[in-house]
Amino acid sequence: MNSILKFSVILGAISALSLTACAPPKAVLKTSSQVLNELEAHYKIGKPSGAGPYPTIIYLHGASDNAWYDHPEKITATLNSAGYATIFVDSYAGRGISGTALRSGTLLPAERAADLLISLDWAGQQSWVKTDAIGVIGYSHGATTVMDALVLAPPSRKPAGLIDTPSSGISNLKAGVLFYPWCADDIMGIELNKVFDEDWDVAVPLLGILPGADKGSDAALCSSIFSRHADKGLPVSRLDLPGVGHTFDQVNDDHGNPQPEYDPKATEKAYDATMAFFDKHLK
Repeated sequence: MNSILKFSVILGAISALSLTACAPPKAVLKTSSQVLNELEAHYKIGKPSGAGPYPTIIYLHGASDNAWYDHPEKITATLNSAGYATIFVDSYAGRGISGTALRSGTLLPAERAADLLISLDWAGQQSWVKTDAIGVIGYSHGATTVMDALVLAPPSRKPAGLIDTPSSGISNLKAGVLFYPWCADDIMGIELNKVFDEDWDVAVPLLGILPGADKGSDAALCSSIFSRHADKGLPVSRLDLPGVGHTFDQVNDDHGNPQPEYDPKATEKAYDATMAFFDKHLK
């Protein structure tokens, strides 16, 4: 079983152990400067040809053992070829962790939401970034990180553990595409996803890519989350992919092993929709 497919299994086991202490995992307290120091040295920047500034997409990886491998490399290169700059955010390197921390619940999306907030602010200060055209693409845990960041958006809220927030808040974010979000309900008081219990009110256009046979996530819960936000009149749309599994768009996992869920037709459909969505909102 590859590391992504182990996601819900491991989280269930760790959460069960955590229940013996009757307390949810605590976020590590950090300032915005500390988070930026952890992230900035490990950003992977890609730029299209021609003069900037460019519409720019922040990439939030999933819970694979390794952050950077052939899948994000291919996706960022494709975005660069389509005229977008990319900022790949490695949530592991600066923290000295691997995917185990995400799959075990040690680093939850509500805390990792700081990575998106700080990266949005950093992007807004770069001369090569078109500051009114910044988007995000998130995968699995990274997709849920986007949703939790919207729930915890400044100025009224802030990501778990973040002591202060940049003045730009969430305002730099103009669009997002979320591939197979990791949706999970609470487990006896342990809140795995903020968005399970709370809605966001920020009117950022979002496209959810939702596999119907997702074994790494609660597909019905993901569907419900998107439906309830659409019902509130927020600019949320979805692409449902019946019979498709969690990592359907990945030929190989981060160790180079074939992904049994890979579906080329669903992949083409999903990325056609992704490019059309970003072109509509960022160009």
